[in-house]
Amino acid sequence: MQHLLSYYRQDKKVKAICLYASQFENNNLEYISEIIDTENLKGDNEQEIFDSWDKSFNKKGIFEDTINVYDFKNIGLTYEDLKDLKESDGGTIFNQFAEILRRHIVSDKTNAFNKIFNLFICKIQDEDDKIRFPKEELQFQVKKNDTSEILFNRLNFLYKKGNENYIDVILSDISEEDFENLLKLKARTDGTDEKLKKAFKELRYYRSSQEFSFKEVYNKETFEENAEIVKEVVKLLENFKIKYSKKHQYLGVFFELLLNTGIKQEAGQFFTPIPLTRFICKSLPIKEIIDRKNNNLEIHFLPYVIDYACGSGHFLIEIMDEIDSYVKNIKEKDIKGPSQAVKNFKSLKEDLLWSKKYVYGIEKDYRLVKTSKVSSFLNGDGDANVMSTDGLAPFTNRKYKDILKTEENQKENPVFDILVANPPYSVSGFKNNLVDGNECFDLYNYLTDKSSEIECLFVERTKQLLKENGVAGVVLPISILSNGGIYTKTRELLLKYFDIKAIVSLGSNAFMATGTKTIILFMQRKNNLIHSEIDKYVNDFLGNYNDITVNNIQNAFSIYVKNVYEDLNFNDYVSILKDELTDKAKQSKAKQSKAKQSKAKQSEIYKEYKGLSQEEIIKVEKQKLFYFLTAYPQKIVLGDSKDKAKEKEFYGYEFSNRRGCEGIHIDKDEEGNVESKLYNAENLEDTEKMNSYILNNFKGKDLEKDIEDLKQLESHPLKEHIDYLRLSDLMTFDLKTFDNSINLNNKKKLKLRVSMR
Repeated sequence: MQHLLSYYRQDKKVKAICLYASQFENNNLEYISEIIDTENLKGDNEQEIFDSWDKSFNKKGIFEDTINVYDFKNIGLTYEDLKDLKESDGGTIFNQFAEILRRHIVSDKTNAFNKIFNLFICKIQDEDDKIRFPKEELQFQVKKNDTSEILFNRLNFLYKKGNENYIDVILSDISEEDFENLLKLKARTDGTDEKLKKAFKELRYYRSSQEFSFKEVYNKETFEENAEIVKEVVKLLENFKIKYSKKHQYLGVFFELLLNTGIKQEAGQFFTPIPLTRFICKSLPIKEIIDRKNNNLEIHFLPYVIDYACGSGHFLIEIMDEIDSYVKNIKEKDIKGPSQAVKNFKSLKEDLLWSKKYVYGIEKDYRLVKTSKVSSFLNGDGDANVMSTDGLAPFTNRKYKDILKTEENQKENPVFDILVANPPYSVSGFKNNLVDGNECFDLYNYLTDKSSEIECLFVERTKQLLKENGVAGVVLPISILSNGGIYTKTRELLLKYFDIKAIVSLGSNAFMATGTKTIILFMQRKNNLIHSEIDKYVNDFLGNYNDITVNNIQNAFSIYVKNVYEDLNFNDYVSILKDELTDKAKQSKAKQSKAKQSKAKQSEIYKEYKGLSQEEIIKVEKQKLFYFLTAYPQKIVLGDSKDKAKEKEFYGYEFSNRRGCEGIHIDKDEEGNVESKLYNAENLEDTEKMNSYILNNFKGKDLEKDIEDLKQLESHPLKEHIDYLRLSDLMTFDLKTFDNSINLNNKKKLKLRVSMR
């Protein structure tokens, strides 16, 4: 570049210096020009001239049709000048941004990355404003005669407008023009007006411009230092198109680099890597939900989706992408509902417009709301509803929208077909920040002021939001399966109101910045009355001891005895419940033989319950019977990432803390597809991927033979990672205490039993 500037030293009368390159593409001449305006260049040698240059280029001003030959005009960018990002641009922009921060010695990287997201809001709003007026100058650019104050005034306007339009947040702000208009209402002649204007500038720009403060600003000097950084970042972004109507594959690279490097994860928040969010979304029966709603002649037959702790927006992006793959293939003749269903669908089909009606995201952290919204725009999904509020708030919350909001406070609002989320967990003292928690959650009374189990309330909120047959894929700490206290009550809620379809156990390397083991729980909402019916049948049995069909289990109580007390037959079990081995036996009124009594007395249940009163025995058995009859029909897919050495291959990614290589590293093939055992991006039914088995379990397919066969194959990728069994086999029923815990290690006992048979 210094060599190029040497031409200016030879002739300082030139208006501009230009680098130009062109090519023919599809019979069209394409060119790029990097122009240096020489107006502010100073110095007698190349180094001095280089140092005086602000390191910026103009993209227009020489070769446009409106410019005369041999002339140069410093003209601004318009919407039609914006360029789509190419494959290499994402990494390049990120590296240039990092270089700007290094050069200006910006030490607070987390703050700096937050500020670039604020600038994204400005740019997206500017593109939105100008898309209908493509020849008008854009506001998001550094113009020739801009002072720092003029630039910041435009950015503040765009930022305020963007927050109001996209995040539903109204910022308190007075522009310089607004202030001057106020002064005109009562003009002064004693010079007071100028003093007030000066005071306004000092407050607006030199102290309070925090939205774009990469460095601390406390006077005019520090304002100008920070303004230089802002100008360079604006120049870095101003030429590219950021807002798209369809998913843009190369913007994702830049966004992920920003997210993993710059956003600090705290207060139980851990961003879900894209391979995991994609796996969860590809495991859900989306097509079946659409078909069911369509067959039911519903006007709004696309699935309503929610993520109640959407963080950076990964789940929203992936679930929209997955749904859109089906939406694109729906023809008008396929719609079975009334004409209104056809009309609604036609109006929303293109450019993901349907997302505004069907997709909801909630995030309490305002910083992450902006991140999520920017992410949505970068991926063409900007119409989704992203709300800056609490996912555990009452449904009357004024910030809730449309179907999420209710007029009266109620514990349930079952309007969603799909829920995907990675809610926060282990947040100490969160109870004190809940609004109307006692009125909103049955689990609230099991919390203390110091409780940290916020994930339990999110599980209850899942139950409140899903329709009957609605499905969920939720990341939770593994402690939810086996810990006591409020976790026991949470499992009670899960088992009563959901059919569990799969549990995928993740290792400590699944998420960045946490060593906590987690699971992905895949489940389907049941009818609210099912658990009441089971409870009634159990009560009836303990009165009449009739071995009937319950929850589609023939001879349900015999099945229970056979599975739980292997050394006991049904009649002996009943005799123990009737207490015929004690008082009645002693009084010689027992109908069974002494040999039979002896056999019953030798059983595990008799030994286990020895010392308990008959009332206590009945109470424990009633509880066990209920949960067994609830869990036994549920056949679940068990996934396991295995030990640390195998996690990377299972997930298709790993995290690095090595300097210069921080963040996530995703394994991809030559075509850019993630290499993972979780899913095949092109084929949901790939039997070498975990998602296909979970998806088919949602569909109701019996997978026992398929999974048994694959486990006999030496080279099958999932041989060590998958199992298929009844949920009841993961629960312990043969002890005198019962806490409905789910033990993933119980499957070893099942394997042994199968191999012995």
